[in-house]
Amino acid sequence: FWLKASRLEGCCRDLPGRWARPWRDPSLMPLARHLSEALEDWTTAPARPRCAARLRHADLTPALGTPSCAGRAGAHAARDFLSFSEARAKTATAKQRAALADELAALAEADAMWVQEEAKKAAELAHTTTMLSLAAVVCSFFTLCGEAFAAFYAARDIRRKLNKAEEEVAQVSPEWRDGGV
Repeated sequence: FWLKASRLEGCCRDLPGRWARPWRDPSLMPLARHLSEALEDWTTAPARPRCAARLRHADLTPALGTPSCAGRAGAHAARDFLSFSEARAKTATAKQRAALADELAALAEADAMWVQEEAKKAAELAHTTTMLSLAAVVCSFFTLCGEAFAAFYAARDIRRKLNKAEEEVAQVSPEWRDGGV
């Protein structure tokens, strides 16, 4: 049933006796089973397999389609289809096997070419990052040299200004320095 049991219990509370919970009544089970078998015949259209049995040799039998695995009739159809598919796979000709092997080889070659292209891209990326990191090191070195020169020049300028100030102070007479007239 599509409704949850709690919803059904809520709407069937007022019904008397066995009709209060019809899905739990054992006398209605044969009727429910009959209805499900009747509906099963209408729902056995070909569809994607919904059961555990998967098609193993679908590549060798593309024209047969895939059966529905719902219910008893669907399970029989799936079993018959799988047995036919296995028998056909056993009797597959060498041409079919060779064609399948060629297709798999072509796919493997395409994968190998893609891997080689990706490896080339990775090598180019590694080379580019190496060159960029070397350029960053060179720029850092020149920046460090410039900063060292600026610090040296600033210290030298401060020393020169200090010497000039000391010379100007030395030119003042000692009497003025001591506070005399």
